[in-house]
Amino acid sequence: MSGYIARVRPLAILNLCRGATAVCPLMRLCGAIVTAIHNLRQYWAKGVFNRHYYAIADDIVDTKLTDSFDLITCISVLEHIPRADAAVRNIARLLAPNGHVILTFPYTEDQYYPNVYSLPGSAYGRDFPFQCQSFSRQQLTSWANDCGLEIVEQEF
Repeated sequence: MSGYIARVRPLAILNLCRGATAVCPLMRLCGAIVTAIHNLRQYWAKGVFNRHYYAIADDIVDTKLTDSFDLITCISVLEHIPRADAAVRNIARLLAPNGHVILTFPYTEDQYYPNVYSLPGSAYGRDFPFQCQSFSRQQLTSWANDCGLEIVEQEF
């Protein structure tokens, strides 16, 4: 990710956090102004304190943000948002012209799974208070078409 950030040189980054990670300070070292948001109380009753970087309590599905960002990152978060389509619409709305989005999530080319934790044989996550979606080509195509986004790079 830092290589991509160095290549596109964003001035302002929005990071949708998933908890107490050091991703934001690493992005800040690339020279950008980083805003971080999270909606952790939805999943963790006591919240999570990120000792690495301050994150604003906000929900991307119903965000209060109005600024635009040159780069928006959503690393291992989108799959846990029940209204992922609304989240992607708001990501696109907050994106500056010629901006970039980096999304990571579970992916299955031909099949959408609403919750991989509940699949037969799943040995992980059954008791979690949140879902883990695996998106498919259909969702990517829909997001691109509905939100005016273009898939520039895709890694598996």
